[in-house]
Amino acid sequence: MMDPFTALGLAANIAQFIDFGISIFREAKEIKDAGHTVSSGHLASLAADFGSINATLKRDLAPNLAPEGCSEDENASEKCSQISSDLSASLDDIASKSSKRNIWESVLAAIRTRWSKDKIEQLVRKLTDYRGQLTLRLLLVINNQYKHKEDSHASLKNEIIEAVSLNSQLLSSEINQRSSEVITAILTTRDGTSRAIGTRKKLVDSKKETRAAVGPSNLKSIKFSKEHGTSDETDGFSPGFTTKDISSSYEERILNALHFRGINERYSSISEAHKQTFEWIWADFSDLPGGGYHGQAPRWDHLGQWLCSSQEKPQRCYWISGKAGSGKSSLMKYLQGDSRTVAHLKDWAGGADLLAPSFYFWYAGTELQRSHAGLLRSILLEILSERHDLIPALFPDTCRSIISGELFGRIEVSYSELKSAFSRLIDNMPSDLKICFLLDGLDEYTGDLNELCDLLLGLCNCDSIKILVSSRPVPVCVSRFDLHPKLRLQDLTRTDILQYVLDNLGSHPLCERMEQGAPGITKQLVKTVTSRAQGVFLWIVVVVKNLIRGLQNYDTPTELLKEVDRLPSDLEELYEHMLGSMSQSNQVQGSKLLQIVLRNVQILLGSDGVRAEYPLTLLQLSYAEEEDYESCLKSPVAALSPAQCRWRCEATEGRLRSRCCGLIEVQDFDLDHNAPRTRTSVGFLHRTVVEFFQDDFIWKRVAALTSGSDFDPDLALLSSTVSELKAIPVEPRSSPSISLATDCVVRMMFYYGHLHRQHPRRLFHELYLPELRRALVYHWHDSRFFVSPQQELSAIEQSTSRAKKTLQLSFPHDIILSLNMQTPSEVIYDSIYAAADLDPKQTRNDDGAYLLIHFVEERQPPLRLSMAKSMKHLRVNPSKRIAMSGAVGKLWNYRWPSAFREDGSRDWSLWEFMLHYCFSLMDDSFTNNLEFTNKEMSTSLLLVLDALRELHANVIIHIMTTSRSRLKGKREDRQISALSVILPVLNKIWSTFADSKAPLDEIAGLSCSIEHGLREKGAKELDSLGEPGKGIPSMEASKTSSHPTKLRGGRFHAFMESLGSVREPEASKPKPATKGSQAKSKSAEESPRPSPWFEYQSHAQERQLQDRWQNESNSNPEQTAARREKQWHLTHRSRRIGLLSSEEQTLACELAKERQTAKEKRALLHQLLSLPPDRQKEILECMETIKLTQSANESEEV
Repeated sequence: MMDPFTALGLAANIAQFIDFGISIFREAKEIKDAGHTVSSGHLASLAADFGSINATLKRDLAPNLAPEGCSEDENASEKCSQISSDLSASLDDIASKSSKRNIWESVLAAIRTRWSKDKIEQLVRKLTDYRGQLTLRLLLVINNQYKHKEDSHASLKNEIIEAVSLNSQLLSSEINQRSSEVITAILTTRDGTSRAIGTRKKLVDSKKETRAAVGPSNLKSIKFSKEHGTSDETDGFSPGFTTKDISSSYEERILNALHFRGINERYSSISEAHKQTFEWIWADFSDLPGGGYHGQAPRWDHLGQWLCSSQEKPQRCYWISGKAGSGKSSLMKYLQGDSRTVAHLKDWAGGADLLAPSFYFWYAGTELQRSHAGLLRSILLEILSERHDLIPALFPDTCRSIISGELFGRIEVSYSELKSAFSRLIDNMPSDLKICFLLDGLDEYTGDLNELCDLLLGLCNCDSIKILVSSRPVPVCVSRFDLHPKLRLQDLTRTDILQYVLDNLGSHPLCERMEQGAPGITKQLVKTVTSRAQGVFLWIVVVVKNLIRGLQNYDTPTELLKEVDRLPSDLEELYEHMLGSMSQSNQVQGSKLLQIVLRNVQILLGSDGVRAEYPLTLLQLSYAEEEDYESCLKSPVAALSPAQCRWRCEATEGRLRSRCCGLIEVQDFDLDHNAPRTRTSVGFLHRTVVEFFQDDFIWKRVAALTSGSDFDPDLALLSSTVSELKAIPVEPRSSPSISLATDCVVRMMFYYGHLHRQHPRRLFHELYLPELRRALVYHWHDSRFFVSPQQELSAIEQSTSRAKKTLQLSFPHDIILSLNMQTPSEVIYDSIYAAADLDPKQTRNDDGAYLLIHFVEERQPPLRLSMAKSMKHLRVNPSKRIAMSGAVGKLWNYRWPSAFREDGSRDWSLWEFMLHYCFSLMDDSFTNNLEFTNKEMSTSLLLVLDALRELHANVIIHIMTTSRSRLKGKREDRQISALSVILPVLNKIWSTFADSKAPLDEIAGLSCSIEHGLREKGAKELDSLGEPGKGIPSMEASKTSSHPTKLRGGRFHAFMESLGSVREPEASKPKPATKGSQAKSKSAEESPRPSPWFEYQSHAQERQLQDRWQNESNSNPEQTAARREKQWHLTHRSRRIGLLSSEEQTLACELAKERQTAKEKRALLHQLLSLPPDRQKEILECMETIKLTQSANESEEV
């Protein structure tokens, strides 16, 4: 019998053996079935995967994984690779020897697996340890890469994410196939900058043909966006590209943005060169012996040779210098207009295009007429007007924004954009283009003259550019241009001055008669005057005028010679002599005229630059002479007749000549002498005269002549402005006289801004401004809505009075609101803000809020219409929140009790305010709103919405409202999109006026513009968010359905009946969404259906196109047929019946009838066969359309 402990040990061994056998059997079965055990297979898979990952990390990040100074054995990655390889080798050895065999081989393989278990477990533990170390090192690498993320991002900033190419599509008349040539591509990089690349090959040889070919009608933009992927319209292009037609000319819009008022005013004001003068400019200096003022022939660099030849860098700039009044501007104008200049430059240009843009700096002009920005705008406009192909290359960002629809309305080109465009032109000068810049009056430039000279001389680095400049010999110009080719004008004009004196003085009838009595006097006078001129043409002009005046006074020859001897040669001394020569009786009146004109110059030559565009007119000066400054308040608004206006201006001009000794002159550029001269302006003879009177001693001397009187130049200007406004013709609103009235308002506001004394400021508010406003009503009177100006004035005054009381308005907000009721020009706002010294950006929005508050309160349709049109002119920021306080705050912030914002703020933007207003209009309690019962009221509402949309309102914004139950304790908040707020309003307006017979084109255009803008811009904004549905404002419909109102009868029924509208077959209609498809159809449900205005406007446009084509008499039958076919395909199938004649429409309707006798069918068939084949096809197509419509209608009724 066995010992119990022995038996227990035996039993334990047997149990252990059985357990081992069972595990061996289990593993053997796994090996037989799969070729390896589950655990070893899992380890083998992990080892192989880890080895692959480690190899990738070792290849890409090896330098970062091994710190400096570490040996290869200490590298975690190497250790991991080694252990992973050993483990894989052990497992592979087991697997290779245990492929699916018989049961005994599987048992042996299981036993080998057991024997290798300790080794495998040791390898796994080591691999785990090194994996942890490797993970730590990887975290350090990732952290290091994150620190240098900005450098990595910067390396991608030049990645092109969008490309827009402009293509010219030309229709070949010979082979009748389209060809598309890329003329420019605009590339947008990830950092937001854009640049343009393009071919230099011209589309056609003729420039005129180029402009015709590359026009708005046949330009397409081909757009590739890396961000947005594929496009909806492939049009034969690769995925990722979208094509769209350019509906408006980006070229014209950019050229209009470069243009500015008065761009050619200085050039027009320069006197033409006297006949047969400046001819020496084309001759060699050796041809003029003794032509100088010191008996020697003057020398100069031959201009003709410079123009026609190529020079090295230092010789590419030519400088014309001269004293003040020597005729530099006249010479530049002469050169620009002389055909020999162009001929010489063409010799230099060779076969390349030649452009000669010019700019005339003007000290007495606007800011743009004397600044760097004006220079760039002018020369870029001249260049791009001739080379339209350069526009997208110089303004890629602007072109891209226009093509993509991001820019609406007027374009403003900033100073930085101008400099960038000019730099692109110079840096990438086309090889087929040569440019010669003609720049006059550098000394009249108001900026840093050294910087301007640096710019001009820098242009000389380009061998395709020449520069011809003129200026006084000021120190900066002398130091910068003295080593370049040049001439001194005063040294070369002796013969020209002699010619001028002979023609104006020697040939004067009185001088010829005096010559008969005193032979030789003419020659003596001419010689004396010419020798003292010293090359200053202005001096000789003034002296000749004085001598002619002496001849008219029958001065003796001795007196005339003494007068010449007394005249100083220096201009300023000459002016002082002229001032002292006034007769005693004329000194006081002359002083008044000089003070008025100089005060006007001081005010209108402000730093803002816009003021000089509204100069003192001769008619205004005639009223400023009057000493009764309140006479303007008593006179009626009655326009002077043309004869009265001419005589008043003529008399004033005569007094200027006799009282001011020629220092003030009339600048009349109107060649029609029978014109009323309402635009004739007054100014000083020359810039040097202004500088002369700005001397303190001279000015005190002039002002002392009126010190003892009631004369006040400020009051004279204020009162004369009102008098002029009452005297100018009152014409329809579309006539140019609106500009005259606007000019009066602008000048009045600028005058107010310079009233520093209390007395004139008080009179301005109490007398002159109210009278000016009353007179304006007559000029801006709208006879469509008011019987008389008096009735309109009464309505405006009453409305303004209510607004001032309600909104507590003061100057200038009260006058702005009053002017808004007659839709003023944009420049009036600028002048008012400048006069009141207010920040236009902030003040515009405040005035926009005042306007909207009064707009929703105003019940007179005409005033509402004018206020709505004024919103666009205010140029507000519709998305900026506005904070109001006091009584205005209650009307602005708390007007809508149900409106709220999640952050608790009630500072609404202009756009939010209008959305809440529109939402309130659709409330059940406002069913009889005047907005939906009066056409003008509806139009005014749409005008405001469209104006804010065009001013870049945030159209994807949503408003928050709460129902009335919230006020009782229950919170029922709603989030409504702008589209869901406005569409019910559009549909409500449609349902109101669809049956009326009044024309609805304006309302239809505004409705479609608003809806299209909301949908298009909203879609772009949603696309830019990246993930659909994330961050998208709720599109939950408002209480009133946004679907179009279904109408029977009336206008809608009439034109839809005539068109035979086709409804979608049942098979094509969307089925109700199942639970599984709800998520997919969510975006479709969020976009409300279009309003019926789209259908109405589309039909109206098609009818207009049809009428225009039918009215055009074209003798070419093939072209007429091609137009007809094009129109047929462009028209929707449901509306093609409208293209048929009335007889053809009747035939199509008869053919569509089902119940007809055989005789009727034969008659209809005979009538159809009598028509041309193409017309038969159209009638049969319309017949099928009518049948489909009838079938759809029957199905709908069932």
